[in-house]
Amino acid sequence: MAYKTATYNVAWHDDSREFYHRVVASVTKQFPGVQAHALYQPVHGPALAFHRSYSMSHPRAKTGDLVKVTVSFHHDPTAFVPTVTGFSLVEWKPAPAVTPAAPAPPPVPPVEWQITIYDKISGGPFAGLRVKLRLPSGTESWFSTDSKGVIYLKEPDVSAGRVDIVDAMDDSATPTISYKGYARSGLATGGKHTLSIPNERKAIDLVISTAGVNRRSSYGKKTPPYWKMDQDWDYDTVVLHHSGNGGENDPAEIESQHMGSKGYDDVGYHFMINLSGKIFEGRHLAFKGSHVEKANTGKIGVLMMGDFEHQIWDVDDDPTIVQIASLGKLVGALKAILPTLAKMGGHRDYKPSTECPGGEMYKLIPGLRSGTGLGGP
Repeated sequence: MAYKTATYNVAWHDDSREFYHRVVASVTKQFPGVQAHALYQPVHGPALAFHRSYSMSHPRAKTGDLVKVTVSFHHDPTAFVPTVTGFSLVEWKPAPAVTPAAPAPPPVPPVEWQITIYDKISGGPFAGLRVKLRLPSGTESWFSTDSKGVIYLKEPDVSAGRVDIVDAMDDSATPTISYKGYARSGLATGGKHTLSIPNERKAIDLVISTAGVNRRSSYGKKTPPYWKMDQDWDYDTVVLHHSGNGGENDPAEIESQHMGSKGYDDVGYHFMINLSGKIFEGRHLAFKGSHVEKANTGKIGVLMMGDFEHQIWDVDDDPTIVQIASLGKLVGALKAILPTLAKMGGHRDYKPSTECPGGEMYKLIPGLRSGTGLGGP
C-alpha cells in the first residue's frame, strides 16, 4: 500500500458535481496508475464538502477561478481502492478579468444618390423619363426613372461628390420631348433629391381623350422634322383663326398646304375644328405653333374651319353651334392641364392687318371668354 499526496490546480466551477469531476480528472492525469472510477467514491464526499466550504468562504468565487488543492490518499494497487486522508485548499486565484474587446467600428455606409422626379401636372411619379447625369467622376451616362419616378445609384456606380442633371427627355413615343431646361447642378451624394417636370405627353394625351380630338395619325401623311422645331409649354393664350378664302377646310389639305407651298415644318395650328364639331390634332402641343407671325410663344393656335366674313358667295359665314361647343370642350380640357392658360383672342388681336378669325367669329369671342373663364389679350 502506497501513501500519495499531491497538489493539483483545478479550475473552479459553480456546479459542485462538475468541480468533483475536474478533481478526479486532475488526480488521474498526474497518477496514471490510479483509475478514475476507483476515485469516484472516495473523492466524492470530500470534494463536495470542500466545494460547499469554499463557496461559503469565498462568496465571490465564480467559474473559471483557479483553485490549488492538496489531496492525500493511500493507494492499494491490489485492492485498487484508494482512501482519501486529506483534502485542503492551498491557494485560490480569481480568474483574470477579461477586458472586453473594443467594439468594431460601424461599417462605412456605401455612397448613395437618389432623385425622385414628379409629374408637375398630376403630382404623381414621372416614370420612364430618361435623364443624363454627370457623375462625380466626370462621366456622363443616361438613366431612366422607374415606376415610382426614382433614379437610385450607389457604389461602385457613383462616388462621393456632386451629381449634375445635364439633360432629360421623354423618347417613349414620337415625337421625342426634351426637358433640357430642367438641368440641375450640384446635387450632393448622400441625400435624396426631388424635381418636378411636366409630363407633357401624358397631359396632351389627356386633352385628346377628354375633348374627343382626332389624332394626327388619323389623317396625316407627313412626318414633321421635330428635331428642327422649337418646343413650347406654359401656354397662356388661345388664339382663334378661321380658314377664310384659303380653302383650309380639310385637315389633310391643310397639312399638305402648310408643309408644302407655305414651307412650314408642320401644320401651323395646334388644333382644328370643322363645322360638324370634329376636332383634329394639328401640331403636337409640345411644340411652338406657327400661326401668329413673330409672336407664337405661349399661344395655342386653334383653327375654326370656315370663312366667317359675310360674303354673298359663301355658305359658311357663321360658326356652327356644335363647332362652338367643341371649342368650349377643348378649352376646358386645356385649362385642366395648363394653369397658366388665362386669355383668349382672335388672330386680329395680335396682327391688326388681318380680318381673321372673321367678323362673325370675332364677335362671339367675348361670350366664349365668359363661358371658358378666360380673359382678353
